[in-house]
Amino acid sequence: MPRVLAALAALFLTIGVAGGLVHAGLLRGVAIYALVLPPSILSLPDHGPLTDAAHGPPFLTPIGIFVVYFVPAALLAAATRALAARDARRRTIADVAARS
Repeated sequence: MPRVLAALAALFLTIGVAGGLVHAGLLRGVAIYALVLPPSILSLPDHGPLTDAAHGPPFLTPIGIFVVYFVPAALLAAATRALAARDARRRTIADVAARS
């Protein structure tokens, strides 16, 4: 389970970085979907703090990128660390019980 969470965290972080680079003007092409797909799929409202639309589909603002990609990545990374620590404690307890 921790490996799956770590992979999801890495995926969200990668897409978030791509979206940030699109806003900075350093990346073009397919990376634009990092900005356009979440508002389209999640039906986020236009012209709010997370999304904007100017004669086209809604897209994520820099704040929206942070909320949609970086916050979940950080939460998934924290959950991964917590589960890994819990598994390490369980292994240690099992080792002590086996030696007794």
